[in-house]
Amino acid sequence: MATLERIRSKAGLLIFIIAFALLCFIIGDFLTSSTTLFNMSKNVVGKVDGEKLSIEDFTQQSETFADVQKMQNPQPVSDAENKDMTWNNYMQGVLLKHEAEAAGITVTAAELTDQTVGPNTHPMLRQCPLFFNQEGQFDKSILLQVFQFIQKDPASVPDDSRENFVEQQTKVNNMWMFWENNLKDEILYEKVVNLVGKAMSAPKAEVKILASLSSNEYDALVASRPIASIADKDVNVSDQEMQDYYNKMKDFKFKTEGYRNLQVVLYPIQPSQNDYKEAKAQVDGLRHQLDSISDNKQLKLLFESSSEHSYPFTDVYRKESDMDRAFASFAFSSPVGTVSDVILDGDMFKTAKVLGAATSRPDSVKVSMIALQGKDEADCKKRADSVMAAIKAGAKFEDMLKLSADKASAQKQGDLGWLREGTISMEGFDDKAFTASVGTVFSVSNKQASFVIKVTDKTAPVRKAKVAVLAVKFEPSSATNDSIYNLANQFATKNKNIKSFLASAKKQNLMVRPLTNLLQNQPTTYVLQDSRNIIKWAWDENTAEGSVSEVFDVPGCYVVAAVQDAVEKGVVPFEKAKEQIKTELMKQKKADKLVAMLKGVKSLSAVGKIDTVKAVNFSANNLDKALIGAITVSKVNQLSKPVKGENAVYMFQTTACRKSQVPAIDQRSVNQLIMMSASREFLDAAKDKADIVDNRYNFY
Repeated sequence: MATLERIRSKAGLLIFIIAFALLCFIIGDFLTSSTTLFNMSKNVVGKVDGEKLSIEDFTQQSETFADVQKMQNPQPVSDAENKDMTWNNYMQGVLLKHEAEAAGITVTAAELTDQTVGPNTHPMLRQCPLFFNQEGQFDKSILLQVFQFIQKDPASVPDDSRENFVEQQTKVNNMWMFWENNLKDEILYEKVVNLVGKAMSAPKAEVKILASLSSNEYDALVASRPIASIADKDVNVSDQEMQDYYNKMKDFKFKTEGYRNLQVVLYPIQPSQNDYKEAKAQVDGLRHQLDSISDNKQLKLLFESSSEHSYPFTDVYRKESDMDRAFASFAFSSPVGTVSDVILDGDMFKTAKVLGAATSRPDSVKVSMIALQGKDEADCKKRADSVMAAIKAGAKFEDMLKLSADKASAQKQGDLGWLREGTISMEGFDDKAFTASVGTVFSVSNKQASFVIKVTDKTAPVRKAKVAVLAVKFEPSSATNDSIYNLANQFATKNKNIKSFLASAKKQNLMVRPLTNLLQNQPTTYVLQDSRNIIKWAWDENTAEGSVSEVFDVPGCYVVAAVQDAVEKGVVPFEKAKEQIKTELMKQKKADKLVAMLKGVKSLSAVGKIDTVKAVNFSANNLDKALIGAITVSKVNQLSKPVKGENAVYMFQTTACRKSQVPAIDQRSVNQLIMMSASREFLDAAKDKADIVDNRYNFY
């Protein structure tokens, strides 16, 4: 009982302790949960109408997108550009899906099957190199093979190659899913745009007016006076006029997603005179080695160790147009073994050696092949000798094709098509094929197989020679690179604001270049390659307007940047828009001044030079739109009033009116224009109304 009494006496304290413990537990749990949520938000690259894209998914998608780009486009795409395209592809896909769901539009499994492996393969897949055959044409059988490869059970693959198989299967599967998702989006897009387009139409009265305006064509005499002919000092724009224009137009012309305007100083990384001397001496030494070596194997080693990869050792006869232009004349006029002087051609030091005197050889030959394989090199050669002996004894080449290990070429009578010298990199092939007469049969071998070759046709002979060109890139040394960096760093260190930046650049006669309208997630500045790091700096929360950067290293130069304008999302502030507004209002006032000056003019010659325009139609786009509109409602032989155009004020006199040779606008053509407009503007409209959060700047 005493114990219970003591407990009762301390009840208030106990309740407080328990409550505090529970509170700590809850707070601890909340903090743990919050940390998790915080980490989750840090993991999100972006959101489109609530759908999140994680960094893991974005990375996987961008890697697949890069593989697709490499396959479709020989021009390399930078990593920043690839990530930008990946985001846009994701964003448009989500927007399209949501719009389609709202309209009750879907793509069925049957439709996907029909437009993939079915009879109506979609044009998008027909243009995909993944499904091209050797002739570069779409081949449905390859598409089916891809499906079979994706569906193959890795357990059926031998243990020693399973890991590589799974890696390749995953890669191909990712690429196929990319194409399938894009195909689904394309079909959805066609359906949604078709629905939107059909829901829109022009009133019949409007179509009637357009038909009337476009049914005729006109000839006219036109004279113009450029708006720029009025000097800036002759017009005045007040601050109040600019403010009034801004207030009227700010919600239409001055909305922005935010941008940065920079001024940059470039320090090109170029070789010095000392670099030139050292590089020239190095290549002079290589020239001496080239002159002293006569063995092709030794020459090949020299090229592999010293020449640029794009200038390998080539022991091949070529016609003049296929040679390096710097040595074409040298190759045809010099004896075998002659080595040229060292020359600087662009950014390469080059020298060359004549390996074969000028001679006449066919440009191309057509050959057929019997491929023979055996247990080893000797067995392969023995089989080839046997086939050659049979042909010499009277057997037909075509009858021996059944022995060929290359069944694909055997089905085409062994035909390899037209070949140029150097196409087949097998010792002895060119010298035999390009000197033989049509019908000649010979054999060549490598370590894997032997080949019996028949020359079936050849082109007319052309002059050829054999020359090997050794090239070394002329690049700045590390000392030169350091010297240029130090100059840029000194400039960046001494100038801490844009005012000092511009003044110092002017004093040093440095070229200052603008980089304008840089968006937060823009992949590059476009003016400078691989310059995403400059944009990231400009948009960093610690980079204020007027800030000067440290030195940036971009391909070919060092860069120091200064922020001229930092404008956030919303409406561009009046002070930032002031120059643009002033330019626009001055242009309008100059045009008004010209109109006033030309009012009452009685002849075109008083306006300016007279030009003749013919067959002007309402649908034309080869003239100023204002001028086209005025001509198509004018009366023949009547001098017009002044017409304000984009860059000039016009006066004209229509000289002829006749039925147009171009079909007039009708309901069908208007509907087509509406459909085109819907196709062009649908996704932009969907993007404008969507809730999009783009966090890429946190990652890249």
